[in-house]
Amino acid sequence: MHTKLRALLITFIISVSAHAQIGHKMNLSLSARLTDKSKLDETISLLVKGEDKEVKSVVEMLGGTYKYAAGDISAIRLRLGSVEKLA
Repeated sequence: MHTKLRALLITFIISVSAHAQIGHKMNLSLSARLTDKSKLDETISLLVKGEDKEVKSVVEMLGGTYKYAAGDISAIRLRLGSVEKLA
């Protein structure tokens, strides 16, 4: 009985953990930094996946700096407060 309950509990925890990651466009570390409202004016460097011309246009519109691209990965600098608009 305990074995079945333990297996059910482990399955539940794994499915909840996996579901929590679906649909997020940024990693958990960056999401955590966004919750600190005192640091939203801080400028950070990011690697962004997407078509380079489109990324460049959006980053410049948000007041950031587009550095370079390698394939579909672009290196940018952006205010932390503007990151969610990019995502």
